[in-house]
Amino acid sequence: MLVFGSLWLACPLMYIFITLTYVISSLHLLLALTSIIIGIISQSRSTVWIAHSVSPIWAGIFFASCGGIGIICARQKGLYVILCYVALSIVTLIVDFVNIQLLRLGLVNITTDGEAYL
Repeated sequence: MLVFGSLWLACPLMYIFITLTYVISSLHLLLALTSIIIGIISQSRSTVWIAHSVSPIWAGIFFASCGGIGIICARQKGLYVILCYVALSIVTLIVDFVNIQLLRLGLVNITTDGEAYL
């Protein structure tokens, strides 16, 4: 009975994990679209090519790949695959922190004519 009870508890918990994976993957795809749009606007407004002006485009591509992989992982319905997706989401979070810092550096340089001391 205990084994049957633990299997019964595992099924609803697995469906919660699958639903959360779909939600987080959709959020990644939305963030990818937003980041790519911000990168295109940032690149079009800059007079010269600077690395921090196109960093949102690269981060958006990374977000889109992570979101696509997340949807594929949710369709696989395996706990190990979903946990690997969570690890990829953590790496994407680190990429996002770097992207935010590069974008902040670019906005400070643009708004102060490059005379900012960081």
